[in-house]
Amino acid sequence: AQRQLTHLAQLQHLESLEPIPLRPHLLAIYKESENRMKVLIFRASHTELPSGEKVLESVETTFEAVADRVRALLEALRDPARRTIRHSPAPAESLKVFEALEK
Repeated sequence: AQRQLTHLAQLQHLESLEPIPLRPHLLAIYKESENRMKVLIFRASHTELPSGEKVLESVETTFEAVADRVRALLEALRDPARRTIRHSPAPAESLKVFEALEK
């Protein structure tokens, strides 16, 4: 991911040499790609951090937007090998919350 981030920066530099400015949708694509690479780098490196406070500090310094911070934390917590097994239906209190959120 770090190498791809470097390639993306090089591509952005080459695009900046063009006399015609980039279209807004291309800038958005570059920004989204950069954020995805940063999230992957963060996911790979978060296991090296000793505590939850250090993880949050790292997220705050790496990502500017709140949405990017949330995405990084969710990606770091995601475990593709994890299975969620539910043996009983959701409690009535939870169903009320879900119904309220639907409205």
